[in-house]
Amino acid sequence: MKKYILILFTFLSPLAFAGRHFDKALELYAKGPSAANQVISELELELKDNPENEQALVLLAIVQRGQAKFDDSIETLKIAENIYIKKEKLNPQIYMLIVENYYFKKDYKKTKELLTAYRALFQDSEELKTKWNALSEAVEKALDEPEKKSDAKEQYNLGLAHLMRGTPKDISTAFKYFQTAAEQGHVNAQYNLAYMYKMGQGTSKDLPSAFKWYQKAAEQGNAWAQHSLALMYRAGEGTPQNLPAAVKWFQKAAEQGDSKGQYNLATMHYHGAGTPKDLPAAFKLYQKAAAQGHGEAQFQLAVAYYDGEGIDKDEVEALAWLYTVKANQKELTDSLEAKANALIKRLEKDLPKKSIKQARQNAKQIQAGITVR
Repeated sequence: MKKYILILFTFLSPLAFAGRHFDKALELYAKGPSAANQVISELELELKDNPENEQALVLLAIVQRGQAKFDDSIETLKIAENIYIKKEKLNPQIYMLIVENYYFKKDYKKTKELLTAYRALFQDSEELKTKWNALSEAVEKALDEPEKKSDAKEQYNLGLAHLMRGTPKDISTAFKYFQTAAEQGHVNAQYNLAYMYKMGQGTSKDLPSAFKWYQKAAEQGNAWAQHSLALMYRAGEGTPQNLPAAVKWFQKAAEQGDSKGQYNLATMHYHGAGTPKDLPAAFKLYQKAAAQGHGEAQFQLAVAYYDGEGIDKDEVEALAWLYTVKANQKELTDSLEAKANALIKRLEKDLPKKSIKQARQNAKQIQAGITVR
């Protein structure tokens, strides 16, 4: 408490104390931050009686700063400054308080500008010189650190630039940029930050943090984040397993046309996981994802036609989709190719040549209509 009062008395001269409301404000101020609103009320009454009580204005500015009302504090200090000028006085403490307000509101560029402009005012006081040096050092550090930059879009773009360079140092720097932008609500930065936490890129692997940031981006409508969040719910990564929640977020991603969301929601309907088993719904979703070039969805659509699950059995159409899987080089993995080959071999053995020819023609039409999003 003594330290709290001492801070105030470095700014206020006892010779200037005047008015019962000001005296009351000082008593309340000594009780600490919990009495801030009462202090303000007394100071407003004091200033109503004595508008040019510069000490009351300085105290008001200090209390406003304590409430993080930095702009209000600066305006109050400027009023006090004008009164001092009118009285042909100079109070360097006011200028230091102004500088500190800009620093606390994280306007580091303005802080640096004022530190330079006011430097001469602080040279006659060891206390103020010490503060000037400390603030100058802090501002330079803040301006150099990615997490202190103010523009979320700029931070995100800088993060992308560093990420593309690909060195360990650049990836670590990209993480910091994404983190700052994400904390300011930049949705793509939130998604990238989540991914880096999940993969351990530029930081230690942290699945709960990955879940947290996927959730924030998903709630802002990012389809990729919605799909990733659903995967974490399904696997129980970074959060307890919750299959209905997984279905919910796959659904949201699917509704935005995300092919992975459509495919995974289809598998949930197919297996009855987190939702009742629904083969026709699974078929429709496989169909939507397949039309966007999703390789596994194309294969599962072929299987659905082959087995007659969710749709009437149609071996020609099944073969057409299997040919489409084979032609889809971007999505074709060794495992997927092996599965497709096995079923193609079986169908080409059982079907007449005319049907195989029809399947190839159908496949060409299918491939021509695929739109990758």
